[in-house]
Amino acid sequence: MIKRQTYKFPLKPTGRQERILLRWVGQCRFIYNLAFFTAQAEYKADNTAKFSGARLSAMLPKWKKEFPWLTQAPAASLQQALKNLEAAYHRFFKGISGFPKKHRKGQKESIRFPAAPVVEQNNNRIKLPKHKIFGWLKYVNCRPIIGKIKQATISRRAGKWFISILAETEIEPLPVKDVAIGIDMGITHFAAGSDGAFFDRPFRLEKQQKALKKAQQKMSRKKRLSKNWLKALARVRKLHERGANIRKDFQHKLSTKLADIYGKIFCEKLKIQNMSKSAKGTAEEPGKNVKAKSGLNRSILEQGWGAFLSMLEYKLEWRGGELVKVNPPYTSQTCPQCGHIAKENRETQAAFKCVSCRFSENADKVGAINIFRAGLARCVSQVNGVGHQQEKAAEAVLAFS
Repeated sequence: MIKRQTYKFPLKPTGRQERILLRWVGQCRFIYNLAFFTAQAEYKADNTAKFSGARLSAMLPKWKKEFPWLTQAPAASLQQALKNLEAAYHRFFKGISGFPKKHRKGQKESIRFPAAPVVEQNNNRIKLPKHKIFGWLKYVNCRPIIGKIKQATISRRAGKWFISILAETEIEPLPVKDVAIGIDMGITHFAAGSDGAFFDRPFRLEKQQKALKKAQQKMSRKKRLSKNWLKALARVRKLHERGANIRKDFQHKLSTKLADIYGKIFCEKLKIQNMSKSAKGTAEEPGKNVKAKSGLNRSILEQGWGAFLSMLEYKLEWRGGELVKVNPPYTSQTCPQCGHIAKENRETQAAFKCVSCRFSENADKVGAINIFRAGLARCVSQVNGVGHQQEKAAEAVLAFS
C-alpha cells in the first residue's frame, strides 16, 4: 500500500529570497488569470468551444515571448498554474465546485514545484529550481520527512511563508480492528458517538472568533486602503490564520484518536454545499427566515466537517480501517426505541422526544445511533450481496433487534 503524506514546515527566507518568491507567485498568478480570461473570451466568441488545458499549455511559449519577464519564474511552476486552472474547470464540470474565479493578489498566494526538491534535513535547508539565483532556502525542521519526496508547494499566509512537501512510502496494511462506531456531525456538539461520547471544539476557538469579530468591526471603521486600514487588515488575516490552525489542530487530533481506536466508522454522506445555500431567494420569490438561515450557514461552515471527514478517511485507510458513508434522510427524526419517524420528534436542535413512545434522549446521540445501524445494515447487505430493497429491510431488522 502506497502512503502519501504531506509535511508542512515554516520557512525562513532572506529578504532577497522573499522578493524572488513574491515575484514567482505573481508570475504564476498572471499566467493563471491570462489563461482564465483567454478561455472565457474563446467561449464568448464561440459558445460551442470547449475548454482545453492542453491547448492553453501550448500557448505558454508564445506568452513568454510576449511577456519576457515570465522567463524569470520556473517553467514547471508556470505549467502547473495552467494545470491548476484545468483542474478547477474539471471540478466545475463534475459539479464538485463552483465556476473558477480569477486569482487576486493577497489571496491563495502559492507556487508549486512538480519536481522533487533537494532537502537536506541535517542542515535544515532546501534547494529549489533556479538555485544559482535563489540559493539554499532555510526551513524550520520540526519533524523528519519519511519516504520519497515527490513535489513541494510554497505558500504565504498572514505574512508567513510555508512549504508543504509530499512524500510517498510503502506500508503494510494493519489488521482491521473489530470495533465500530457511528458519528453524527452537529453544531451544538462538533460530533456525537453512538456510544454516548461527545466531541466538542476547543473553547479557545470560540474566544478567537470573538476577537476576530471585534477586529473586523474596527477594520470597517477605517478608510479603505489607508495605512490604518492595512494594519487592521493584517490583524484580521492573522486572526483568520490562528483560527484555521486551532481548528485544524483539533481535527487532526480527534481524527487520529478515532482512527487508532475504531476499525470502521459510520457517518452521514453530507452535501455541505447544499446545506449551506443562501435562503435569500429572488426578487419575485424572496426567501423566508433569511437571517436565521444565514447564521445557520455560518455555523455549518465554521465546523469544517468536510476537512475532518477527509482526514478521518485517509487515516483509517492507513490503519486498514474504513469510513462508511450512509444516506442521511430521517437519521435525526427516527426513534431508536420504536422506529417512529416524525419531524415532531425533534422540536429543538439538542433534544429528541418521540411523540409515539415518549422516548427522550440527546438528539445528536440519537442521530449517531441511527447512523450506526444504517451503516451496519449496509455492510451486511454488501457481504450478502443483496439489493437496495433488501438493504432497507436489513436496516429495519437491525434497528429494532
